[in-house]
Amino acid sequence: MTSSKWSIGTSARTRISAVAGVAVACLALVPVVVALVYVHEWGRDVPFWDEWERSAHLAVLAADGTLTLDDVLRAHNEHRLLFSALITLASVHLLGWSLVGEMYVSVALSFVSYLLLVDVVRVQSRARCTVVLLCVPLAMVVFWPAQWFNWLVGFQTQVYGFMVFSFAAIRVLVGHTRGWVSLLAAAAFANCAQFSQAGGVAIWPAMLVGLWMLGYRRVQMAAWSLIAVLSLGAFFRGYAIGEAAPAGVGSWCAFALAYLGGMFVGAFDDRLVVVSIAVAVAGLALFVSNLAVVTARDDGWSRAAPWTMLVLLGLGTAAMVARNRSQYGLSYALVPRYATQAGLVWLGLCGICGQVIDGRALRVAGGRWPVAVSALVLAVVVALYRPTQRTALSHGLVSDDNVTCLAQLPATGEFACLAGTHPAFDADFQDLAQRENVLGLAGGLARNHLLVFAPGRAVLASLAR
Repeated sequence: MTSSKWSIGTSARTRISAVAGVAVACLALVPVVVALVYVHEWGRDVPFWDEWERSAHLAVLAADGTLTLDDVLRAHNEHRLLFSALITLASVHLLGWSLVGEMYVSVALSFVSYLLLVDVVRVQSRARCTVVLLCVPLAMVVFWPAQWFNWLVGFQTQVYGFMVFSFAAIRVLVGHTRGWVSLLAAAAFANCAQFSQAGGVAIWPAMLVGLWMLGYRRVQMAAWSLIAVLSLGAFFRGYAIGEAAPAGVGSWCAFALAYLGGMFVGAFDDRLVVVSIAVAVAGLALFVSNLAVVTARDDGWSRAAPWTMLVLLGLGTAAMVARNRSQYGLSYALVPRYATQAGLVWLGLCGICGQVIDGRALRVAGGRWPVAVSALVLAVVVALYRPTQRTALSHGLVSDDNVTCLAQLPATGEFACLAGTHPAFDADFQDLAQRENVLGLAGGLARNHLLVFAPGRAVLASLAR
């Protein structure tokens, strides 16, 4: 009788666990679906701002057969955008260049990033409930709605390439097999991250700290440093480092903090800057507090390593952006395109909160307050997703009128209806040579039947909507 009751109880717990697992998986997929729906609703095959000078230029050269390696590797602002260039070139040859296709690639890369993070949690956590607990918050931060700008610009595959390669490097290092093979594989992924976006430069010092936390020592760390020097040397060869923004260290720090907190407070509002800075300071303080709790345990340093690397990488990208952009004012730190990289710090915070809770679940010392605060942090992230979605996902960057205008441009010569997609199309634009260059790129797209000029593209787009 007792055995029968035990069997029934076990079976019920198994069913409840299975239902809970399905429910969590469904909740974790909601942000992914939201991103896909947003691209479907608002994505358009018209280049936007930098896509004219960079992506459209590469597409026309590739179609004309005049593309060179220098064109692909040439610096764009502070970046070497090798990864996004390869995505564009593949799109040109396979699809006649589809910017909407590149947008879907960004969402796919984000999903891979999410799976890598969940796998890091799985490898690290001793309690199965920790993986379940973190699945939804991590999905929401990876697909945080404030980054809507990056989803709608195919050129921004650079950002998502940087993210996925960085996460891959971290995942390789924290795996069960550690040694030279893992180190070299992580270095290869770090190189890919660096040549996806300039923020990847920060991966070398961030992961050097992680190597030490994971138990790598002198020889391996020296090898990592040597690889970093060689990679950075290749990155900066023939590269003109621009002057830093004319502001003091205090302004740079304020900009960096506003950048990190901006994904939670909104965009382009001076009144929100102080709130954004406060959010960033609170998040960093919580991370340091939880880091102290986790590292006090026997294997705490290795468990804290991946989340520390993410936070350091986020701080590195914030410092680089502050150096190059702080002259535009603190409110500029809140622009939507920074939300993806700023999320690195918050992913690190979610991960370290999970480790605090994981330890408590296994009755490892650490106190109840850190566990309660960690649980509250994860709950706040989940609670803020929906309000952010309502305020962020309200419009696109390019309209159907812009699509029609570009398609008719070779015949009409009328470009004023493309105003907003590049300054060259504005009536008061002064640089006539640049305007002619952009118009020449539009002509090149038409000549090579790319983008909206591809046969049947307009029909397919109208059917999709």
